[in-house]
Amino acid sequence: APVVVALVLLVGCDDGEPPHRYLRAQRAYAAGNLEEAKELLGALVVTARVLQARLLLGRAALLAGSVAGAEATLRELVTEAPHYRDARLWWVRTLISLGQHPAARAEL
Repeated sequence: APVVVALVLLVGCDDGEPPHRYLRAQRAYAAGNLEEAKELLGALVVTARVLQARLLLGRAALLAGSVAGAEATLRELVTEAPHYRDARLWWVRTLISLGQHPAARAEL
């Protein structure tokens, strides 16, 4: 059931790039367009939650023994959000599960 919930969250996600949204929100705020700024910032919160859902999906796959599923999900996640520390740690854990110790070490 948690995996299905995560997939539903992913299907409903907004594809806007967070850094651009944040800059647009800053400009809207500076211009006094507070409603627009709130809308843009709200979308960023959803995006952050989608990242968390994707991490949960990768973690669940790894813990369920689907190392290939975890690898695909977490590789994509760390590529898109390289500074997301929790995702990187689970990515390293996945690499270790795959026996890719030098690659795991390089990620730390």
